[in-house]
Amino acid sequence: MRGAFGEALGIVREVVNKHPKVTSHHRLLAALSGDLTTAREAVAEILRTHPRASVAAMRASHPMRHLTSYFDKLVEGLRLAGLPET
Repeated sequence: MRGAFGEALGIVREVVNKHPKVTSHHRLLAALSGDLTTAREAVAEILRTHPRASVAAMRASHPMRHLTSYFDKLVEGLRLAGLPET
């Protein structure tokens, strides 16, 4: 949230490796990785666990949606990685 995305990415990768079924970390990995293959794999994992996941659902219910600069980056990364709009 402070904009230290490179630092956050290292932590997120570690958490995903330790807890691969926690999809909130896959959202962060997809949005922050900067690597389209990794991002798409993370979105695929999200959709395996939550087939109805979408940008619209995140906009309606994500707990950080009010932190617009952070949330907008998260959404844009997920959108580019292939998370459906609806």
